Amino acid sequence: LFTFINMSLTKLQQSTRSQFTNFKNEIMIHAADIGRVSPENLAILVDTWFKKDKKLVINQLDKDPNLQLQYVSHEVDKINENVNNENEEQMDEITFLLRLHIQLLCALQKYDEVLPALKKNPLYPIDEVLSLCKVNQVTDAAIYLYQIKGAPDEGLKLAVSILDKSFVEITAKLNDPNFNNENQFSILLDAFSKSILQCIQICEKNDQRYEELWFTLLDKLY
Repeated sequence: LFTFINMSLTKLQQSTRSQFTNFKNEIMIHAADIGRVSPENLAILVDTWFKKDKKLVINQLDKDPNLQLQYVSHEVDKINENVNNENEEQMDEITFLLRLHIQLLCALQKYDEVLPALKKNPLYPIDEVLSLCKVNQVTDAAIYLYQIKGAPDEGLKLAVSILDKSFVEITAKLNDPNFNNENQFSILLDAFSKSILQCIQICEKNDQRYEELWFTLLDKLY
């Protein structure tokens, strides 16, 4: 399929402009169907023939979020952190792709993939992505972003709220005479331990500049 499309475009490029444009428009209309065959090859096709229409192609995939995510993920993987920040048009496109990447991960409830994505590429728009993470309660990513933007106190505040919630859940189970699910209780204890560890890690990472973080945490624990 992709060989046929490339050969046809190459041939039509040497023909009349209207034929070439009409064929490109047909490909655009059927971008989702083409992408389902191979998102990676669709990305190559777009880079070759539709470089200036990348956003339009992505919009054509709106009705299939999973396919759209596959395509966008492929594009995000190609983004180099050493990109020229002075190229405004290029930076706008990169920001669009990175923001959409997190939007799609959240929309498809792939929350576990958000933080690894953020750690992999430092070019994600911090404030916009932080807002998305807070709205979708992707707390580990939000805490990470707070620290990246130099607000570890806000990150600790969020981590402590998670710790509070975990403590309330454990207390409720301990006070429930009908609760006897040891496996569930073990899961709650594990979550509580991870919450404490997360708070400690925030304090350790930032203690040279924000010693008061330790006092905030100690006040909560005692």
